[in-house]
Amino acid sequence: MAEVAGPELWNELDRLEQELREREGPLLGRLGPAVAVLHDAPAALVALSSSAPDQPHLIVAGEAIKRALEDLRALWILLESGHPVAAWAVGADLWEHAMLATCAAGDAEFAGQFTKTEPIERPEPGDLAMEAVKLLAGAGDDPERMMLEFSVGYEWLRQLKHKDYPALSRSGVTNADGALPLGATPEPVSDFDDIRMLLAVAFIALRRALAQLASALGIDLAAEGSEWTARLDGAWRIVQETR
Repeated sequence: MAEVAGPELWNELDRLEQELREREGPLLGRLGPAVAVLHDAPAALVALSSSAPDQPHLIVAGEAIKRALEDLRALWILLESGHPVAAWAVGADLWEHAMLATCAAGDAEFAGQFTKTEPIERPEPGDLAMEAVKLLAGAGDDPERMMLEFSVGYEWLRQLKHKDYPALSRSGVTNADGALPLGATPEPVSDFDDIRMLLAVAFIALRRALAQLASALGIDLAAEGSEWTARLDGAWRIVQETR
């Protein structure tokens, strides 16, 4: 990839990112349909309900899901344009928003308390996971498996975000001959499995939140939601099987 120096770095980023989108397009394109299904799933789910989700705790859950979907869109754009480490960071935000949605949809008292607290006093990610596990365990899920699923997923995203720190000593300011400018540098995704894992965590977290929302709305996913469930199952298989 051509290196650029001087004040034109910002403008040159558009060209470099476009080069990567064209080069990485076929690779990421195989996962694109699955991401689209996940993004559209909440709207399709609410359409199955006979009543509007206008209760205060469902409004909180809906806003959290909307934030998670914005995170999903942002991380996809970052992956396409060559900023995978930033995508891992956004993925951690998606996980937190999905956990918040799960808790709010299943517990009106939790949602009410959440809206009254100052931002600095709001639950930490681990507390959100514990609350989600408590709610879902009450619905028959295995709490140990869920806690492992949630904690490993979030910790994995944090590890991905920080895994390149040792490389900082090799990629900082250069000398006068330096080939590496001090600026954002788009780069191809080096490990396709990382992308698959990122999307897998997004699927698991969001699907948990949507299942809790469906329950709150009185939607039977095994009956009127069977087609919706089948679409998500198909998207999940794409993520699992794409190599």
